[in-house]
Amino acid sequence: MYNYPPDYYEGDFYNEPSEFDEKMEELKSYLMDSVKQDIKSNLEYYKNFAEKKENELSELKSKVKSLESDNSKLHKTNDVAEIILSRITKENVESIISNLYEKTFREETLDCPLHWGLYVNYYDNREQILKILKYAGIKIPYDSSVILPHEWDKTMLDKFFERMGSHVNCNGANYKGNLRFWNYNQAKDPFNYTSYSEIPWQFVLRNPLLNSKAYALKMANEMSCKSGFNNGYKFSKIDEYQDLDDDVIKVLVENTSLDKKNMKGDVGQFLIRHIEHVNNDDTLGIIVGILDNMWRPYEEASRLPERYQIKYAQSLSRVEEKIEFLKVSTLSQEIKAKIFCEAV
Repeated sequence: MYNYPPDYYEGDFYNEPSEFDEKMEELKSYLMDSVKQDIKSNLEYYKNFAEKKENELSELKSKVKSLESDNSKLHKTNDVAEIILSRITKENVESIISNLYEKTFREETLDCPLHWGLYVNYYDNREQILKILKYAGIKIPYDSSVILPHEWDKTMLDKFFERMGSHVNCNGANYKGNLRFWNYNQAKDPFNYTSYSEIPWQFVLRNPLLNSKAYALKMANEMSCKSGFNNGYKFSKIDEYQDLDDDVIKVLVENTSLDKKNMKGDVGQFLIRHIEHVNNDDTLGIIVGILDNMWRPYEEASRLPERYQIKYAQSLSRVEEKIEFLKVSTLSQEIKAKIFCEAV
């Protein structure tokens, strides 16, 4: 009689799974899951990649359409530009520029070279102006680095103050009509002169650096100078070329003096325009004398301190003049009545 193993059964043979078999099953399961995950990841990647490329393709199509549209517009623009540019000549270039740009200045350009007059009056667009002029066949002996005095830096402005006695303009053209005497050659090197500088004061007075207390003191000193060769009185026009800060005007007025020797009309008129800041008795006395020789300066006189308003009113010889002044005067009704009674 045979002794069979205990796991043998008649009609059925069964081997119980070993630890190795279990590990193999786990490995197969892991590999299957890993393959499935890789396939899923790859599918997701290629799906995203396809969507990205589809979006890029869509964007490229859109850009192509936009470029086709731009190209069409550019083609039309080039056609128009070719038509216009082919008709620019030396004779009509000024008219064309005037229709394309706004003027920066409105200076008189009589007897000036065409290019210089256009350079100055269209100063803010001077680079483009030069290009157009050159296209028209006009030779330009300078470039856009040539600046006017309103853009001088502190170094240049201080040089101007140091040489005040030289700043004379031909034919007395201090503030206009002076570009024919001061052209691009002088503008390139403004302090290279033998006698008079010819520097246009209308540009100097526009320089924003002058709107400061430090330069107000410098200008006041020049305006007060008693020398007959001094040109500092021309600073008295500065309030016609830029809006000065109130504190700058106050410093300028309070430090400008007048007397019978240096009393130029422009300086006196400047002080009268800002009479509310004048506090020097000698200067106020001179101003009253100036007002006496002016035509009906009642509004200006009404801004004098009280005792100088009284003095001015008493200086008026005709009763009618006194009445007209007292109408706008800031004097009290009591003082006005007293002055009127003295007059009649």
